[in-house]
Amino acid sequence: MENASKALIIAGAILLSILIIGLGIFIFGQARNSLNSTNLSEYEIQVFNSKIENYFQNKKLENTGESENYNINYYVAEGNLGKSIIDCIRNYNISQNDSSLAIRIYKVADQQNGAGIVSINKENYKNSSLYEKVKNYLMDGKTYRYALYYYKNGRIAEFTIWTK
Repeated sequence: MENASKALIIAGAILLSILIIGLGIFIFGQARNSLNSTNLSEYEIQVFNSKIENYFQNKKLENTGESENYNINYYVAEGNLGKSIIDCIRNYNISQNDSSLAIRIYKVADQQNGAGIVSINKENYKNSSLYEKVKNYLMDGKTYRYALYYYKNGRIAEFTIWTK
């Protein structure tokens, strides 16, 4: 009888630990989804995205792609267009108090003029000088490839630039 009660206690402890682990995984999944969605409605996402997508209205959509976490649109356009988009993103990012809402910007290495990678991310999105540094790499009249990365819910997450 004594062994049976110990076995029941052990079985109960195992079931309780499985329940706690399952609850932890569920909470982690909910937190991860809320970071990507930022609880915006579909309309709010369209309004948000249109501020940046309007710059590409008359530009050629070169290609589309997809990764595990993002949908991607690739464009080809001049350097002055990239500068305008960077200004738009800077104004948006600096007004944000929540770093999870910041749009990341990457300027990928350019072998011709030795420009390195510049990254504006959730840690440094309030640093205005970094936006100017990226803009200084873009030359008016020169053609660049641009990519807009979208979270799976449709909201723009990242803007990437590299030479064509």
